[in-house]
Amino acid sequence: MTQLLPVQENWGQLTALNSSRYYGSTLGRVFSTRSNNILKGHKRSDGYIEVNITDDNGVKHKYLAHTVIATIFCVKLSEAHDSVDHWDGVRDNNVSSNLRWATRSE
Repeated sequence: MTQLLPVQENWGQLTALNSSRYYGSTLGRVFSTRSNNILKGHKRSDGYIEVNITDDNGVKHKYLAHTVIATIFCVKLSEAHDSVDHWDGVRDNNVSSNLRWATRSE
């Protein structure tokens, strides 16, 4: 029998989008210190997960969860890398190791 090891979940603060009350995890989850909850988000008709985030000025925004996670954990190689790509092609798999910044042509 194969033994499964527990998966490590690391958290990072979302500061780049002027939303310091939110954290994203390497497992693709988004946490709000404002509500003290992990955001549920909702699956859009195109398969992407969208979350509602209120910035530090009180303005509400909708972000794709993969963009939030990539902003925290993935390195942008250049300004041309402005889209987030899912390595496995599964649009709701927002685990950080499955994401990368890409150019539109990639």
